[in-house]
Amino acid sequence: MKKTKSLVGRKYGKLLVLAETNKLEARYKVWECRCECGKITFVNTKKLKRGTITNCGCIPKNKAKKGQKFGDLWQFLQQKKEHRS
Repeated sequence: MKKTKSLVGRKYGKLLVLAETNKLEARYKVWECRCECGKITFVNTKKLKRGTITNCGCIPKNKAKKGQKFGDLWQFLQQKKEHRS
């Protein structure tokens, strides 16, 4: 099995990685994470790095994207618009 670099101290969305566990989920290491809301959750490496899971479930998926028009593209265009001013 490939050695995974430590993710401890890194932040993925609203999750802060606290510790590595000795558990595996679908061949990926499982990490203990704390959400900004304070809840502890366990997430595997793949889901953290791909951004599949970015919170403990405290924010429903449809609410997390509310107000975002076309995601990153919208933010980029807004920043570009502000810099022109």
